[in-house]
Amino acid sequence: MFNTIITVEGLNAENLVNNLSRSYKLSIIKRTRKVFDIVVAHKDSKKLVAYLKNKCYNIINIKQIGIVNLWYKVKSHIALTICLILLIVSMLVCNNLCLDIHIKYNGKEQEVKYYLNEYGIKYGSNLASLSIDKLENFLCNKLNCAYAVVSVRGSRLSVQIVDKTTLDKPTDFNKSFDIIATHSGVITRIVVLSGTAQVKVGDKVSKGQTLIKGLRTYADGTQEPIRAVGSVYADVAVWSKAEYSPTQIIYNPTNKFFTRTHLKIGDKIAFSKRKNPYTYSKQEETTYSLFPFNIVVIRQIIYELAPQTISVTLEEVKDELMKKAYEQAVSQIDYQIINTEYIIDNSGVTAYIYGNIQINKDNTIESNSKD
Repeated sequence: MFNTIITVEGLNAENLVNNLSRSYKLSIIKRTRKVFDIVVAHKDSKKLVAYLKNKCYNIINIKQIGIVNLWYKVKSHIALTICLILLIVSMLVCNNLCLDIHIKYNGKEQEVKYYLNEYGIKYGSNLASLSIDKLENFLCNKLNCAYAVVSVRGSRLSVQIVDKTTLDKPTDFNKSFDIIATHSGVITRIVVLSGTAQVKVGDKVSKGQTLIKGLRTYADGTQEPIRAVGSVYADVAVWSKAEYSPTQIIYNPTNKFFTRTHLKIGDKIAFSKRKNPYTYSKQEETTYSLFPFNIVVIRQIIYELAPQTISVTLEEVKDELMKKAYEQAVSQIDYQIINTEYIIDNSGVTAYIYGNIQINKDNTIESNSKD
């Protein structure tokens, strides 16, 4: 456990060990021709090395084993050892400190943070004595919510808020309401449960147009204002055009680049003071999380790009223009796509996105009809 291995080069290894065994407790553990390893107690190693050198033996290597070896390694890496000890101590100390707050509440996270701060919970707070039940009750009273769920895992505090369920207002069928179109299109089906249809299958309608009037017409011609109820379906289409240009600017990477590092601590980011000197550039970003601390290291590599104008034909950029026109059109729709059509001419590519939807869903307005 407290031994030293001395690698020696020389002759008469057996005789040497026999002679030394009278004064030291040692043994040969490995031997290859002139080279052999001697194991000796650590306290005797210096005397033995001096003796061997005096007898003209070549000392090739001296290796500590057991606890002595560990001590020598600690001494040779003292800075790393200190950092490791400090890290362990920090993890033990910070385990009860709030280093991360995770909130889930329908975009109202800042409101929750405000009340957490009022309760005394913020970054750096000690969570060891936190009463989760009391905090949940406090948040429920302040936010007037259905319930709050608070949990602590290490240095992270998690809060989830669930709002109270609000009942829909009862529908008043005695009030006159019209059904209007939410989209422009061509009517494919119409179902009227109450009210009077203002359109028929095959009609083109515009967004905002009245589809079913909130009126009931009797056989004698008299009318009564009611709430229109029904469903109207239509074929709809949205289009977008991507213009063609005979020239195109591309950006090629040069050999220039630089790196910078940002630190994110909690919700705050300490940005690097290095500014991007390039007019055109692209960047690659890598993030490293330092657990259990709420610290994220953001490392960026910024590459310089040089613009270059090139000539292109419509055929060369056709696929790119089709993709661009499609993406622009899709960004405008809120329905399932049934069919897509492209029209290509010398000016560019136009994409038409077709679908069939209910164009009156949840869309009624108060009728101007009088009792």
